[in-house]
Amino acid sequence: MVQAMDGYAGIDWTQYFQDRPFWNTATNCNHTGNNPNQEQACQMITGQWPDYGQGSMKTYEQLPNVERIAWY
Repeated sequence: MVQAMDGYAGIDWTQYFQDRPFWNTATNCNHTGNNPNQEQACQMITGQWPDYGQGSMKTYEQLPNVERIAWY
């Protein structure tokens, strides 16, 4: 988005987007990757699945500009 807006209206778009709170409206426990069942998918996004990293939910919680997360 920053690259697309670069030079428009003389605004520092990098700073503009960094200052905006981020609302994630698309996190869910439906199938990801190799089509795990719902319980396995939830374990993946919460960091409870072996060798899957810390999970997206923990990552969102650590980002300073994430204000809200809708999880369905």
